[in-house]
Amino acid sequence: MSWHGACASGTSRVLSVASLHWLKMDVPIPAPAECEVRSVMKFLNAQGIAPIEMYRQLCQVYGQADGYGTDILIFSEILLEASKAIGLEVNPEKTKYMIMSRDQNIVRNGNIKTGDLSFEEVEKFKYLGATVTNINDTREEIKRRINMGNACYYSVEKLLSSSLLSKNLKVRIYKTVILPVLLYGCETWTFTLREEHRLRVFENKVLRKIFGAKRDEVTGEWRKLHNTELHALYSSPDIIRNIKSRRLRWAGHVARMGESRNAYRVLVGRPEGKRPLGRPRRRWEDNIKMDLREVGYDDRDWINLAQDRDRWRAYVRAAMNLRVP
Repeated sequence: MSWHGACASGTSRVLSVASLHWLKMDVPIPAPAECEVRSVMKFLNAQGIAPIEMYRQLCQVYGQADGYGTDILIFSEILLEASKAIGLEVNPEKTKYMIMSRDQNIVRNGNIKTGDLSFEEVEKFKYLGATVTNINDTREEIKRRINMGNACYYSVEKLLSSSLLSKNLKVRIYKTVILPVLLYGCETWTFTLREEHRLRVFENKVLRKIFGAKRDEVTGEWRKLHNTELHALYSSPDIIRNIKSRRLRWAGHVARMGESRNAYRVLVGRPEGKRPLGRPRRRWEDNIKMDLREVGYDDRDWINLAQDRDRWRAYVRAAMNLRVP
C-alpha cells in the first residue's frame, strides 16, 4: 500500500470515461459527472469486486486521471463502506493516518475529509502497543520501552533493595515484572551500539540494586559493583542476548511463512526506485545476519537455513547462551 503523494483535498474527483474503460468491464458506465469516489465505489461493489482489488484499481485509475495519487482518500472511502457492510462505524477520534517517507521536507496533507468525517494526519501512533513513526525508526519505541521499564523498576524498588528477600527472589521479580515490559515487541527492533549501550545501562542499574554494594578490600569503603562483577553474579543471559535470541526465533517463524503471508512478502520483497545518498540505515535483516555471525554462521542465505527447524533452534539457543566480554 502506497502512502506517498497522497491527495490533500477531501473532495471527490471525477473519473473520466477513458479511465473507466481501463477497468475492462462490459457493463454500462455511469455518466462521468456522477463518477465521484463514493459513487464509483458503489458501482464497482455492485460488480462483486473485493475491497482490496477495488482499492488497487481505483488508485491506478485516479493516478492516470489526476497525475498524482489519491490513495488515502480512496482507502478512507473503502474503509467506511466496508465497515457499514458488517454493521460497524468508524470512530474519527481514534482513526488516524500517517505518510511514511524518507524525505522529511515532504508536503504534509493535513486532515483528510470524507463525507462528514475528518481523519487527522500524525507523525507517529501506537499500534498493538508499539510506537510506529513516519520515518520507520525504532529508536523512539526503544526509548519509550526503557522509560516504561524505569516506571516498573521504581514501582518495585523497595522490594529489590529489601534485606528480607533473597537475591534469587529479587532476580525473579526482575525477570517477571520488569523484563516483559521492557522487551515487549523487541523481536522487530533494529538497533545500533548506542541502543545496546542504553539497554545494558538500564539492566546494570537494576542488577546493582539487587546485588547491593561491595566493601572494598583495600580501603574498606563501600562501592558499586563493576560490570564484570555484576555479570559474574547474574548467571542468566543478559538483556542483549535475550533480544537477539528472540529476534532470531521470530526471524525463523517469518522465513517459514508462505508467500501469501504479508510478513514474508515484506521480508523478501525489494522496493522499487533508487537508494538515497549517504550511508544506508541498518536494517532488521542486517541485525539478523550479524547475530548469526556471532554464533558461527556466515552464509548469506539464512532463509533456507531457517527451513530446518532443528538447526535454526540450535542457533537460537547459541545466541541466548553466548557470552560476549
